[in-house]
Amino acid sequence: MSTDPQPATRALPDRPNLRHLKDQARDLLRTGAAKSITDAQFQVARLYGFASWPKPRAHLESLQKVRQLKQVIDTNDIDRVKTILS
Repeated sequence: MSTDPQPATRALPDRPNLRHLKDQARDLLRTGAAKSITDAQFQVARLYGFASWPKPRAHLESLQKVRQLKQVIDTNDIDRVKTILS
């Protein structure tokens, strides 16, 4: 059992944006809180509860697809719904 405290995780905003997460990583690098961009991205990913940088990226891409699907459902565009789901 590890005695290291787990870092507190922050919830993603209602409409998360990959650009914002990248900017947070760059800020960590600029302030010296991270030694490389890879380290900064890892820190940002962990801040939001993800195991690595690719995880929040994939999560945000899936949220984008869900928003797109909701939009075409709202417009009753059945052909686009089928395309998105396939």
